[in-house]
Amino acid sequence: MAQIKAGVMDIIRHPAKLLPTIILSVIWMVISYLMAMGKDTAVVKWINTLTYASGGMYGGSLGAAGGIFGKAVFAAVLNTIVLSLWAGKNPFARDANGQSLMTKATNKGMAKVAPFVIGLGVSLVLYYFFNVTSSTNNVMVGVMAAIGTIQAAQSSHGIIFSTVLFIIEKVSGGRTPSSSAVRNSLMGATAGFAICVPLTYLRQPLMIVAAGSAVLLLGILLAVLGQQKKPAQA
Repeated sequence: MAQIKAGVMDIIRHPAKLLPTIILSVIWMVISYLMAMGKDTAVVKWINTLTYASGGMYGGSLGAAGGIFGKAVFAAVLNTIVLSLWAGKNPFARDANGQSLMTKATNKGMAKVAPFVIGLGVSLVLYYFFNVTSSTNNVMVGVMAAIGTIQAAQSSHGIIFSTVLFIIEKVSGGRTPSSSAVRNSLMGATAGFAICVPLTYLRQPLMIVAAGSAVLLLGILLAVLGQQKKPAQA
């Protein structure tokens, strides 16, 4: 929670850091206007897909709410990438353990696999809300979400990592999860968002949310069984 507050305060003190998001918002408005006016040329359609401009425009109130959340995620990840590049840093740089994160996240043992499976299930459900109609025009939100979660897992800090840590802590009744559990859940989310990209082309949104719900329940079951197994091993 402290990192989230620190991130917000940093933006308040340095509003220029929101410039990429502001530019993206302007692009969204321009593209939406052009499409509403029927000027959906090939270039407009390409930019629309690339920027997730039509996110939240379809699917009723559920689609609108999911689109707003999806655009917030999209903008946050893009903002981080642009600022990193502007500072001369590699936004995709991995730490010493970066290459083995996926392997570690899927190690044997229910207690270790559970966060990965839960993250996988949550990401499928979230993607459904980001793209309720499974429109191929909105597929980039899955790509950006995958990039954002893997960045958070590799760095072990930042708003996304802190938010996941905060949510897990609240859901688990105040127990602070280990950093590895948070990383594993983020790697599961990365895999889930990546899987959703090709699944979008099946145009079966209910299949995605149903699969996500089933995987999420499986992850919760594994977590419960893993906790019950620990005393027996002691």
